[in-house]
Amino acid sequence: MEKVFIIQNLGEAEIQLKETIDKLKNQADYDVAEFQIEIQHLMVHINTAYNLRTWTKEQIENDYGNSFDELIKVPDDNYLID
Repeated sequence: MEKVFIIQNLGEAEIQLKETIDKLKNQADYDVAEFQIEIQHLMVHINTAYNLRTWTKEQIENDYGNSFDELIKVPDDNYLID
């Protein structure tokens, strides 16, 4: 497991989550469209972190860009999501 890449994505997700919570608490004009965009951004990083769990450093360096669309998808082995 290449922890550096996983930590990087989870760190980005953490930043996005904190920003979203702050906006929900403090911005009266924060709307559903902005919320949706920000949650999608959060999920991209969470999904990528999870989907990279079995990748080697070499795979990440060689295939990350070509596999981005697959990496950001909700994992199909996640039994909590139908």
